[in-house]
Amino acid sequence: MQTKTAKISSKTKRKFKGHVYNVTTDTGNLFVEDVLVCNSGGLGTPAHLRVECVTADAFVFLEDGNIVEIASLLNSEFVHKKELKNNAIIYYTDGLKLFGESNFKLQGNEVYRIIERDFDSEIFVIKTRFGEELTLTENHPVAIMSSDGIIYKRADELSSDDFIVVPRKLNSFNSIPAVPNFEKARSHNSISLQLTQISEPFCYWLGSMLSDGDFTAFQFCSKDKYLCEEVVNAFASSTGFVSNVYHRKTGHFFASFNRKETLNLIKELGLYGSAAKHKSIPEIFMSMPNNLTANLLAGLFDGDGCVTAKGEVSYVTVSRKLAYQIRVLLLRFGVRTSISSRLQSWNASQPSKLYRVRRQGLDACSVFLKEIPIKRKSLLENANSYVNSTTEAKTMKRETVPTIFHNLEQLRQKLFLIEDEVLPKRCFKSYSVSDPSFKKINEMLFVFKERIKELEYFASLSQTGNWDDLKDIAKSLHLGYRKITKLSGINFRTAIVYNKTNKCLSFFQTFFFDLCNAALISAKKELDFLETVIKGDIGFDQIVSIDQKKFKGKVYDLTTDLGNFIANGVLIHNCGLIHKANKGVLFIDEISALTPKSQQELLTAMQEKKYSITGQSEMSSGSMVRTEAVPCDFVLVAAGNYQDLEKVHPALRSRIRGYGYEIYMNYDVPDTEENIHKLIQFVAQEIKKDGKIPHFSREAVDEILLDARRRANRKNRLTLLLRDLGGLVRAAGDIAIKKRHSVVQKEDLFEARVSAKTLEQQMVDKMIETKKEYNVYLSKGSAIGRVNGLAVSGDGSAGLILPLEAEITPAASQSEGKIIATGKLGEIAKEAVQNVSAIIKKLSGKDITKNDLHIQFLQTYEGVEGDSASVSVATAIISTLESIPVKQDLAMTGSLSVRGEVLPVGGITSKIQAAIQAGFSEVIIPKSNMQDIVLPKKELDKIKIIPVTTLTDVLDNAFVKSTNKSKLIKSLNKIISIASINLPAVKSAA
Repeated sequence: MQTKTAKISSKTKRKFKGHVYNVTTDTGNLFVEDVLVCNSGGLGTPAHLRVECVTADAFVFLEDGNIVEIASLLNSEFVHKKELKNNAIIYYTDGLKLFGESNFKLQGNEVYRIIERDFDSEIFVIKTRFGEELTLTENHPVAIMSSDGIIYKRADELSSDDFIVVPRKLNSFNSIPAVPNFEKARSHNSISLQLTQISEPFCYWLGSMLSDGDFTAFQFCSKDKYLCEEVVNAFASSTGFVSNVYHRKTGHFFASFNRKETLNLIKELGLYGSAAKHKSIPEIFMSMPNNLTANLLAGLFDGDGCVTAKGEVSYVTVSRKLAYQIRVLLLRFGVRTSISSRLQSWNASQPSKLYRVRRQGLDACSVFLKEIPIKRKSLLENANSYVNSTTEAKTMKRETVPTIFHNLEQLRQKLFLIEDEVLPKRCFKSYSVSDPSFKKINEMLFVFKERIKELEYFASLSQTGNWDDLKDIAKSLHLGYRKITKLSGINFRTAIVYNKTNKCLSFFQTFFFDLCNAALISAKKELDFLETVIKGDIGFDQIVSIDQKKFKGKVYDLTTDLGNFIANGVLIHNCGLIHKANKGVLFIDEISALTPKSQQELLTAMQEKKYSITGQSEMSSGSMVRTEAVPCDFVLVAAGNYQDLEKVHPALRSRIRGYGYEIYMNYDVPDTEENIHKLIQFVAQEIKKDGKIPHFSREAVDEILLDARRRANRKNRLTLLLRDLGGLVRAAGDIAIKKRHSVVQKEDLFEARVSAKTLEQQMVDKMIETKKEYNVYLSKGSAIGRVNGLAVSGDGSAGLILPLEAEITPAASQSEGKIIATGKLGEIAKEAVQNVSAIIKKLSGKDITKNDLHIQFLQTYEGVEGDSASVSVATAIISTLESIPVKQDLAMTGSLSVRGEVLPVGGITSKIQAAIQAGFSEVIIPKSNMQDIVLPKKELDKIKIIPVTTLTDVLDNAFVKSTNKSKLIKSLNKIISIASINLPAVKSAA
């Protein structure tokens, strides 16, 4: 769907008595009789005194292609509940979608509520140059075009200089709508209707009947015998019934379709007995593919349509709704029409309005000749005559884009273009007075795009070009020597004449490169905005009058997602979630994702318990309108991640701590029978939610429980990271389907663990494979000062092999020796190395003040953090000092206290899995971590787990048997002892 602008030429105020309506949509706007209007709120309309509404007769555009009066929505199938609140009746809707605007595009816009109020005051009537007419309250915001995009003005602030937003084109439908009710139109005798779906001939027949047909007598009447015959043939080819053409004494021809089967068909379409004033196109015929729509329009225009020799295409009807429906259908072909009305003069006793839909110009006539299969000879002759004799697209009212010249002029200057290069045949500046058309802007954009390609070439050329190249670039950019000298600070002419070295050339190469790049960055942003406007669905229409009148009756408001909807062309604002949450609860997930400004506004709303509705989000080109403060007294519940806590505004956190609670959510729960049953229920829920995977066997469920224990990384706990578990359930189900298992087996879980590995685990597998291939770590033999440590990834899901080496060198400093650790260590890891140095100084009997101890963590590009490598560092250093080899088929992990105790570490299961995968036969872990191991027996049989409590235990198991080892262990047993410390009892406060 496309839209365009039209200029407001006048506004009038008059007295009005009746109902007015407002609609709430998800875009926050909709088209009312082709005018884009903003509705009252994003997800709710507050109960405040200032009413932003439209009257009951305003047409709104439904997403399914239909247009309806806003009041008729109350009786639609979409309304599921209503309530009386704050002197208004609120109708709650579900599944109702209107057209709304977002970034110059028209899209589906969900309506949540319709609010009906009584109104008794002055109301505004806005009329535009294209004949749009909308009645709305004084403070209702209307979308208008500015150089910054679409903004909003209140109705009482509009002027004849304003261009309101209207639809310019609508997207067509691809599928033929179903017509199940047509089955009821079949006869019970031997002759029956052959109509099984909507066809082109049937659409032509229906269009003809809507124009010059009688739905009570079932007749079509025309002065054109040929046309009558075409209508009869269309009905025969679509239904199987043949009718005759009769001639009346008045000179008219008519065809009768008065059969029982036709009667049933017309009743099913809701057209039986329709007088001319109430004729309208049935709903299902408003959402057809263009080929069917074209035949429907052909039938309408062959009857009551007209094409003059001057290229004016028009249609006259006494049905207001039919006139608007025809306008909507023509938008599918890109034909934007005007509408006007006047009282008919032939029946003074029963005056009624005549509505005229019209468009003049080459574009409209061309569409009728190429896409709409009109059959009336006079229409075809006039259209062909005008198209053949006209060379330019002369339109009745040129479709222009207002206030856009400022953007075009800025872009021209940024691209270093002169006016004649943009428009060689016409003065560019003339558009500072008269707005350019869409077609003319497209021509300019083509020039701008070509210039951008040139600038990209100039930027590339300037890096390697010589002086002649730079002079050509300057000439193309229309930069004289003085201008370049002023911009660069160096005389360009002098540099060319007297430069003997490449220094000046290099300077100006950089100068032109930076100049072209800066122009490209700035111009592309401006070009993107212009292309969004031109390629969008939005057009513009000038206001011709704004009147005021007294009105007493019902008015209506809508609540939508996007905050606007199209109702005769006016944009209506929505309020936000905080207003809907009034007297309730407002939940905000990922609170840290809100900008500081938004958090401050949220804090203001919480403190003052009221907040103004704003008509523009930070990400859209919407309104800058603000209303009076609206009540929003709510309870805030916010959620976020611990690592993002610093992004939460300090003032907001202060209010939360002062008036509420901060709760840290658990990652695991106790491994109890109740929680096990809940996890089993979770597995069943995931199976049902997926809908495709089979159920799990008991053994498979036990494997899921085992995985939940393993992921908890704590003894006697079950993980609450259910999203990861759900992924494993679905992966196992997919494997079972592939193997054609009726239920998921235990073996399917084993394969699923491999296929459902996280990215971190997959990366670790690649790293282990690479390190093993290039002997970064050894898994056989022994070596002095070399230890295979174990680590875990940041999220604890993947274990890592952490090989490290130690070496003694002469001290770099004369005063003392140092322990130097390398390998991208974090703060905690550095402190852990310092703690190890205290143990070494205590245990070593040698004088190491004249030596430096170097510790290298091999190929730790990902970095090392934490103290779980303390045991590995101590083992490597002592092995180097005492020249005792370390087993290389053994890996180890553990934190070391300054007294030689081995303390527990995290991620123990993942570390052991990594050791198994790397091919180690033994692993040393803290004894207190033994109960944290959650691995299948099959994997545990592949490795020997050695629990230790002191550094002596570590060295006893890690060192190769030797005389030096025996002496060292004996001396360590004398030094290291774990003393039990009895702390005094804490006395309670008196």
